Amino acid sequence: MHEWKKRFSLDRSAQPSGHMSDWRDSLVQVPAEGPFLSVFMPARPDVRLAEVFRRYAAWIEARLDERGALLFRGFEVGGAREFELLGQWLGCTPTISREETSPRTRISGSVFTATEYPGAYPIAFHNENSYQRAMPAKLLFYCSQPSQTGGATWLADCRAVWKMLPEGIRSSFALGGYQLVRSYHPYFGMSWQQAFGVNDRAAVEAIAACDEIHLEWKDNGVLTTTQVRPCVAVHPRTGALCWTNHVFFFHHSNLPLHAREALAVEARGDQLINDTRYANGEAIELDILMAIGQAYDANTVSIEWQPGDVLLIDNLSIAHGRAPYAGARIIYFSQLDQIEWAQLRTPSCVQEEPS
Repeated sequence: MHEWKKRFSLDRSAQPSGHMSDWRDSLVQVPAEGPFLSVFMPARPDVRLAEVFRRYAAWIEARLDERGALLFRGFEVGGAREFELLGQWLGCTPTISREETSPRTRISGSVFTATEYPGAYPIAFHNENSYQRAMPAKLLFYCSQPSQTGGATWLADCRAVWKMLPEGIRSSFALGGYQLVRSYHPYFGMSWQQAFGVNDRAAVEAIAACDEIHLEWKDNGVLTTTQVRPCVAVHPRTGALCWTNHVFFFHHSNLPLHAREALAVEARGDQLINDTRYANGEAIELDILMAIGQAYDANTVSIEWQPGDVLLIDNLSIAHGRAPYAGARIIYFSQLDQIEWAQLRTPSCVQEEPS
């Protein structure tokens, strides 16, 4: 048997279904951890992923709606340029973020490196750019080089997280959302120039006015921003309620200890690099954060990267994070199909699950 077919025990009962019978000519579905991840390998050595995306874009989107995450393993992908074209073959429009939280390097067009946040630290669960007025509906990842140790990408099902959260937490956040406070320090973390991609205050103020962000310029050169964002997305195609936010990710308790200690001394504790609060500005209790973290952990799968892996996720229904790692790790990343919170916010819909 070819080496590319030995990596998994094939599950013939789990083959792709639908009105296009020739799916089986291109793809083999293999067993996957968790109910929201589907894993596919090529049915033949000559199958290219670009052709699969081009021919079966509608099926892929339907499968993504159903599951939330699709991993394509063992395909020949011609580097960053062909990876960039995958999104186009799906009929998606690339989008670029602002209000960045960590450095990225542009590789080609709309392809960037995944976060360059130091590998020694884990990255908590989040939905990409959900703290902004608009965010990508889908994310594509491509593994150019896995790390020597660690570096898995964690995925969590936000639909299941929402259902698992205690009613008190759901009611506290569902209608009011949450408040995000970020402080951009001149000599610590990302500067406001890096985050917003501009160099003068007037440009930042224009962005803030458009995106409903309150700015406060401090005498010590720190810019503090405050914004209120929703916590729950009603998926536009499936109607599923999704715990889609950065409440857990940006809470100050997730900062590395050395950063918390440094900022507490330098800023006297009132200018943490980021923090999340209830929408009215009150502090979120640590036991609430623990309950949210437990709900994530209970609905998680881990992607142990292999060279050439391509991962497509629905950014509304699936949160992602990263395990610490050592050694070089090169993951490319593309954001697709911008969607605004205004298109998702239907407060009356969060009272009960859709039938």
